[in-house]
Parts: sequence; C-alpha cells; structure tokens
Amino acid sequence: MGLRLRERHFPPGGIRLMGTDAKEHFQDVPHLSRGCCVQFAQRLCRQKGRRGIFRVTGADVRFLQVADAVRHASARLHAARLHYLHVQEMTTKRTTRSVLVVETGSGLGGSARALGEMLRSLDMSGLRVTALFTRPDASTERIDREDVEILKTVRPLCRGPERWLRDAIYLYRLFSHLRPAVVHLNNELYSSAPVILAARSRNIPIVCHLRSQRRPTRIEKLLAPLCRRLVAISRSGQMHFRRRLPGAGRRIEVIRDSFANIKPYKREERDMPATRLGMTSNLVRGKGHEYVLEAMPRILRMFPRTRLVIAGRTINGDNYDIELRRRSESLRLTESVAFAGWQDDIARFLGDIDILIDASYLPEGYRHTIVEAMQAGVPVIATDVGPAREIIRTAAEGMIVPPRDAESLAEAVCTLLENPCRMREMARNGRRAVVERRRSDSGTTKMEHLYRTTALSRRG
Repeated sequence: MGLRLRERHFPPGGIRLMGTDAKEHFQDVPHLSRGCCVQFAQRLCRQKGRRGIFRVTGADVRFLQVADAVRHASARLHAARLHYLHVQEMTTKRTTRSVLVVETGSGLGGSARALGEMLRSLDMSGLRVTALFTRPDASTERIDREDVEILKTVRPLCRGPERWLRDAIYLYRLFSHLRPAVVHLNNELYSSAPVILAARSRNIPIVCHLRSQRRPTRIEKLLAPLCRRLVAISRSGQMHFRRRLPGAGRRIEVIRDSFANIKPYKREERDMPATRLGMTSNLVRGKGHEYVLEAMPRILRMFPRTRLVIAGRTINGDNYDIELRRRSESLRLTESVAFAGWQDDIARFLGDIDILIDASYLPEGYRHTIVEAMQAGVPVIATDVGPAREIIRTAAEGMIVPPRDAESLAEAVCTLLENPCRMREMARNGRRAVVERRRSDSGTTKMEHLYRTTALSRRG
C-alpha cells in the first residue's frame, strides 16, 4: 500500500510547478534529498494535474531513490576526476610547466607584495615562472628570486577599453612566443581584460586573483566565465563574489596570501617616554589617514606625549601626501605627526611603535598590514572593513572600530593607553593566533597545486 499525501502537504507559498503548489520537503518520505523531492513533485504534478489526495506507490518511491543515487554518483565522479588529475600530475613524464604571472599594477601595492612573498616560497620543481609587468615604469623590487624571469612591456598596456583590442593583439603575439601552460592574473578582472582575451584566443587556462570586495562591473561579469579558476584571498571575499558573479560558485577557491615571517623586534630605548602610533599603509585615498589625523587632537588632550608616525609613499603620482601634510598643519599637529616615507625594513618599523592603526575604508580583499603587525607582536586597531573579523577573531587579539569614525578611533587608542597590561596581552594573543593559522593554512602549497592541476586540465 502506497503513501498518501493530502492537500495539506502542498500549502500556499511553496514552489509552483505545473500550475500546482508543491512543497520541497515531504515528511512522509524519509531519507530523501531536497533535489529529489523537487523531481518527485514535478513528476507527481505532471501525472496529477489537480489538487486533492494523491497516492504514492512503491514504484514512485523507488524512482525517487534511483534519482537520488544518480545525483550522489555524479558527485563521486567529479571527485574521482580530480583524483585522476592529481595522479596524472605525479606520474606524467613532462615535469616542467611554464607559468606566466601578469602584474598590471605599479608593483608597489599589497598585491605585488603578496606576489613577491608567494614566489619567494614557491617550490619551483617542475615549474618555470615568468613575471610580466604591463607597465614599463613598474617596480620589480618585490620579486627578488633569481630563477624567476622578469619581463616588462615596451609600452603601457591594460590602460583603458579603447585600447583593449590593440593590447590583446600584442599579448597574443607575446603568448605565442612564451607558450605558457597557465596564465595567472595577479590583479582584478577589469584591469586584466586584454590578457584574458589574448589567453583565451590561445586556449591557455587562466587563474585570476580577486583582491578586492567591490561590486563587479558588467564587463567583469562577462570576463569571469572565461577564467578557469578564480582565487579569493579570504572567506568573506569568496562569499561576496559567489553572490555577485553568476555561475562562478565552484570555480572560486580561497587561498590566503603568503607573508614573510616577521618576528618581534627588540625595541630601542627612547630619550622620552612617548607612545608611538603607527600606520604602514601606502599614501592612497581610502586608507583612512585623514580620520586618524582628526582623532589625534582628542588623543593628545588625554595623552600629550603621544606621537603618530605615518610610513608609506604615494602611488601613481598622486599629491595625497601634500594634502595630508596640510591637514596636519591646519590641526596644529606638526610636532606630533611625522611622515617617515617608504620603509624597507618593516620589521624594524613595527618594532619601534606601540600601536598600529589601520583605518582603511576601501573594499579590500585582505588586510596585509594587520597580519604583519600581529606577527610582530604589536597591538592592532582596525576598521570593520573586508576580512578584518577573519583576522581579528576575538577582542583579546585586537580592537575593531567602525570605518570613517574619528571619535571611535580616539576612544580605542585611549582605552589601550590607559591599560598597558591589556596592550601586552593583546600583542601576545595576536601573534599566537597568526602563527597558528600560518602553520595550518599554507597559501603557497595551494597555489602550487592549482598551477599543476590547471596546466593538466588544458591537455585533458
């Protein structure tokens, strides 16, 4: 005798199928997945084009169970294919694969720094890596590995849609000469559009990093399906792009950036017991320097011997540093604020400050300055933007404040300065948390595996 599903099992508000309301989950049929229940409802509505009492026979239940088994078999087949690619990678005779990493930025930002750290710790056995900079004036100081070939284009590329076709033809000829097995885009989809067009014309698989969490443009939504793999550098970034890039769900992987192992630096003795606040972001609009300057008068009223040291340099010829100096003079902070410029030894700079402030309000994919400061054993105050809560998971590891809020910044700084014991405890907890995550999550190993499997999938 079959099961009986009455009209109460098809309440209003369910999925509308073939003119009949159907509920996704049937409580009378146990051990069935959601997708199979929908298939069963479709068949039921086709056979019974009316509402009322439906009879479910044993054949219907068996059909539903077979459909469920087919779905699970498809998932196992996909896992077996990935295992086959891994075995083929380990046993193939062709061991050397060429990887072309394309950097379309100036070479001075956080993306270039993460690229340099990844290449520095990359296992080159079986790989031949070439770094291509699409700007003749780009800085290559981040990449200091001898076995990585560095190329620069003779003219700027990827500068605007009106030149994309000409740039794509130029890159197509370059790819014909280099013959890479994988093209890795270290920047965003929009700025790398000519590279994507040229690589797809040569049938070269593309791996693209998604380094910010801004809303994708229409052009980027068209370019995303052309990439074989998309790499998000945080879990929040993966969820962000899964919602906003249709059809890219399974192709987005989370691979966090690699960082240099910064150890706590021995602090130098100072002539006066002044507390030093530090900022290590480049002088770029959106990093929140202006809000930190606005918070300084409130901090100085409670702690007059506090000093703010701003490290970093401008990018792309912007005059943002001049604006910050004028703002500092207008707030009468000339003696309390110092612009230290570019710092080659970031560990030494972090060892000479007491609190690091990251006041960025840009939709960043990762907060590199926070991780570096926590590794160096420096207490951190950061704005609640991007993956800040993935890095600072508890209040014992750091403080998180709202973005674009000078009063909250001043209050957080004063709270730490009033409690030196909490500062020391926060520094220890932050360093311990970052070191443990670094050991358990190796981004370089994941990138090596991604390079090899992507190169193999091209031949398959």
